[in-house]
Amino acid sequence: TLTLIKGKMSPAYSPGQLLAMVNEELSRDNPVLFATIVCGVFHMRTGEVVLSEGGHCTPYVVRADGACEPVKLRKSLPLAAMPDTVYHDGSIVLEPGDRIVLYTDGITEAENAAQEQYSAARLQNFLGMTAGMSSAELIDALIMHVYQFADGAPQSDDIAVLSLLRRA
Repeated sequence: TLTLIKGKMSPAYSPGQLLAMVNEELSRDNPVLFATIVCGVFHMRTGEVVLSEGGHCTPYVVRADGACEPVKLRKSLPLAAMPDTVYHDGSIVLEPGDRIVLYTDGITEAENAAQEQYSAARLQNFLGMTAGMSSAELIDALIMHVYQFADGAPQSDDIAVLSLLRRA
């Protein structure tokens, strides 16, 4: 999937157009597998982030003042799930000090011994306390928060986090 994305990536395509092209190849070649994704382009000068998603977890924007809000993207199917899928573009603007956080469902679906999930609500609450942290600090703190929540319970899914901070 990453090889196809890198091979087809071009300034001429929006994230949604890129995902549609990659989806066509993947759905033709390997219909039993799929990949969830959020694909984006960050315009450093303006702070605009153009995003498209395919069945992935909802990203969050953490504002410089600590306000945390989900990024409302129009949902699409995961890559390779079905041919002729439309992937929609949406955009947000990051002001200096704002960040976007993307993550895998291993974060929100991490369970403790009582089989309670970490949850999107817990994630949003945690992210609201991270203003002023560097991306590395946020990622380390979030992963530690999830592990503390799980309290030794085995995890059944991957855990990955990406944080993009607009400095100025």
